[in-house]
Amino acid sequence: MEPASDNPLSPETLVAVAAIDPLLGSADSVVRRVAVGALASLRVVTMRFVERLGDPDDVVVRATAMSLECQAHALPFLEAHLQAGDRGRVGAFAIMIDLRRRHGGLEPARALLASLLDDRDPSVAEAAAHALAELCDARALLPLARLASGSEQAGPIVAHILEIVGRTDVEIPRETLEVLARLECRPQVAIEEEDRGGHFPHLTFLPAPAIDLGPLREGVARRLVGS
Repeated sequence: MEPASDNPLSPETLVAVAAIDPLLGSADSVVRRVAVGALASLRVVTMRFVERLGDPDDVVVRATAMSLECQAHALPFLEAHLQAGDRGRVGAFAIMIDLRRRHGGLEPARALLASLLDDRDPSVAEAAAHALAELCDARALLPLARLASGSEQAGPIVAHILEIVGRTDVEIPRETLEVLARLECRPQVAIEEEDRGGHFPHLTFLPAPAIDLGPLREGVARRLVGS
């Protein structure tokens, strides 16, 4: 994949990128830090640059992420890394989603999101389910149902499910509806944060009212009758 920029690359920039890019793979973390900074200053993205999201040096990871967060031309590289990379994929997903939302919406990533629903990284799979739910895509329903059944704070997840079920323009397989009809949620908890002046707030977990699954069951029943 050729280097990309928000402007056409001049011959001088291409020469600089050709010299800097190999240094991103250096065994010396200091060299990688310098190379990341140099490439970031050029506002140029390469595949090796995106791969630094999985760097063992946190400084390199942060510098890479900060550079990529404002470069829409990084999208093809981020999506390629999501499909092929072993490290830094959660960070790549978060940046990709943010860039998509700011530059035209999630629709162009629909196929990619669906392919990540059974991803080997549970964090990526969960994030893909939530993103696909924003598009009211029925393929998000079963992953969301699994998340809701295991979560102690499933309210927002059930709300996503109900929104999709309520969309008459979204086709939902009968098998999926039958699973949703049997959905049960764990006892719920509420979280209270208390600022005690420390670095992190003190969290208190309290029992919360059970989620009212009645509206979801009614919506699913209507869909089952018509299917």
